[in-house]
Amino acid sequence: MGEYTNLQPVAAKAGPELAIHLDRPPVTVPGQPMFFHPGETVTGFISRKQHIVAPRGTITIALIGRSVALYAKRRRSGNSTTTRHYHSKFVLFEQMQQVFDGPVHIPANASEPHTWPFSLTLPTHPSTSTSNIQQKRPERSFLPLDHQTICATALPGSFQFHSGYSHDEVDAWVEYYLEATLTEEHEGTYFLGGHKRLPKIKHARAPLPLSTAPTPPLLDHRMLRYKMPGQRIYSQRLLPGRGAESKLSTREHLSKFFHTSSVPQYTFSVELELPTTLQFGNSIPLGIRVVPYPRNMSDSIAQVEQTVRLVKLELRITSQVETKIDYEDSWNTRGYRKDGKVHLEINFTQPWEKEAVGGDIIIPSPPVAVQGAAGSGKEAMVEDPSTGDDGAGSSSSPPTYTPRTPPMNFAGGKSVQEMPGTGAATGLENIDADATPGVGGPGPSMDPNHTIYLQNLGDTSTTPFLNLGERIKLQLARDCMPRLGGKKERWGGNELAPDFVSYNITLAHLLKCEVTLEIVGEKVKIAAEHGVQLVPGWN
Repeated sequence: MGEYTNLQPVAAKAGPELAIHLDRPPVTVPGQPMFFHPGETVTGFISRKQHIVAPRGTITIALIGRSVALYAKRRRSGNSTTTRHYHSKFVLFEQMQQVFDGPVHIPANASEPHTWPFSLTLPTHPSTSTSNIQQKRPERSFLPLDHQTICATALPGSFQFHSGYSHDEVDAWVEYYLEATLTEEHEGTYFLGGHKRLPKIKHARAPLPLSTAPTPPLLDHRMLRYKMPGQRIYSQRLLPGRGAESKLSTREHLSKFFHTSSVPQYTFSVELELPTTLQFGNSIPLGIRVVPYPRNMSDSIAQVEQTVRLVKLELRITSQVETKIDYEDSWNTRGYRKDGKVHLEINFTQPWEKEAVGGDIIIPSPPVAVQGAAGSGKEAMVEDPSTGDDGAGSSSSPPTYTPRTPPMNFAGGKSVQEMPGTGAATGLENIDADATPGVGGPGPSMDPNHTIYLQNLGDTSTTPFLNLGERIKLQLARDCMPRLGGKKERWGGNELAPDFVSYNITLAHLLKCEVTLEIVGEKVKIAAEHGVQLVPGWN
């Protein structure tokens, strides 16, 4: 139990008795670590300034990597609380180098410390000779434990996760660190009673933040398109000559409240294009458009181009962690979801937000007359794909979706499967609400007010998409803090890490997008959520 209780991430340890100095410090600016990479050579020196006289001193430096999961379960019985600790520890590798062996003499008034240089190369894969991986049973690991697979598995980057509740806590981390050891021996010296003096041992430690190997610049974000049909706005402000600033009389307010036939109705669909893959240091693509549906739209506004303004954007990237832990004499997979890991909320009605993005953001929404082919009026307009008939959304079975390119589930190593469907002429295929089209997470969220659809990108609508990500210069910065318009202080939350699968830890992510639109002063809120794969940057 004591071993489990004391198991925690390694912290830096240094002092005049022993210290580790790196030629390239892991942190040059507070809060901005300089990551090392697999295969990189780590150089530096070990120092001691404290007085010492020993006939023999041995100094070693060890480079260690490990993946640890720790679970604490609390049980209450009356007024007492008992905490049990369960853990899983995989040593990925352990390299040892002896840098000195001989007499050590440092004067008490030494002005400069004694130093011993070292040089160690970070491996690119776990070791089969210096790790405990092959000592584990297969059911205790997310990955195969044979020699060939171990040698072909890339090392995960440094990672730390904590989730705590009233009755249980989980900690999971992947860490790499240097540990220097000075062993001071005094041969022939005995204590009273004839017992030989034990060697004096001093330690120093230095964490090494490791980033996974850089990947080429991401060119294909594997976009998913969500279609939210059946959106409606009821307002007299939709009429020609009116606008968002026009005031409604009491009678108009009552008519609008009861949705009487005299109140114009604007029916439309909102479509979002969201990525299933994001790269640190790369842009975050985000497309949006509004497609009017004329069949259930009032004739008085069918030819009127309505202004659709983006008033709020909310993005949330959520971490999902699974661990393999020895719990109650059985190895269980335990999943944890960390909400609000990174959260961006932009209110475009605020003056400083408008200034940051260059003014109002207008969503493309041409008048319905230009939506169809040549011909007259509504017969040539785009139809509501949720019914294959009109924009009202009848009780017929709604078509659903297939991803354009099935994205790879990075955490599980499986590709998303195309679901069987009806093969409708709209290019949409049927899928149930419990399907999993994303990466490492659940499928589209189902709003109780409307069904969310995902459409194959090869549709025939002529309404252009607004590239919102490019418009507001949205990117996932290399320091793990996303940025808006080049100003990262608009983001809050903690750091993110690329997706990975270790022997006892897996990390995946969810992307949730909420958009609020405004038409003639009326607001419409839509949301979509799916799994997203985060990959390392290219430099």
